[in-house]
Amino acid sequence: MEMPVVEVRKHGVWLLAKTVDQYINRILVEEDADISSEGNADLFHAAADAGDNLYEKGDYAKSQILDLDVYLLKKVGLFPDVLERKVMLHLQKGDHVSALVTGEFYTKKKHFPGFARPFAFNAEVMLKIGRKLEAKDAARGALKSPWWTLGCRYQAWAAQIISLFHFIVLCCVFSSFLEFILLRLESYPGCCSDSTMGG
Repeated sequence: MEMPVVEVRKHGVWLLAKTVDQYINRILVEEDADISSEGNADLFHAAADAGDNLYEKGDYAKSQILDLDVYLLKKVGLFPDVLERKVMLHLQKGDHVSALVTGEFYTKKKHFPGFARPFAFNAEVMLKIGRKLEAKDAARGALKSPWWTLGCRYQAWAAQIISLFHFIVLCCVFSSFLEFILLRLESYPGCCSDSTMGG
């Protein structure tokens, strides 16, 4: 099984690519597309054989696809930030239908399994468009995934999407879960001693 490439951020992890090869491929394409970059040859040289198997320098120009994001989605793979940019572009143009369709595509479980960010983002988009009930459904989908994959602070995000009552219930459940975990950890000798807890 391939390992995803993630970036650790303040409020959890952000998915950069589903595989290392996909991430390298993206970097090479972006570098090739950046005509102002002088370090272009160095990057391709550093990628060596691995890069040659993934992307051949000049393929982006040969494709005649003018939009880099479109090229990445068609030729390299799906990336959360690229899909989010596409949705936001549709919203800026006032094309709510395309924004909703792209947002729904983003949430397909086969694309980014185990990550809550697609659902959280889709809920935010639906809320912006005025579809509160659907936004709540998307929010529930997000909260079924690990909260550290939301891509934002869960308290602030959940508070704007779900009612105060539901938010309080979620916080109580989450704090009870944390207490349960801590109690279980304390039952293991030496697990939570002062020396292991940094105290």
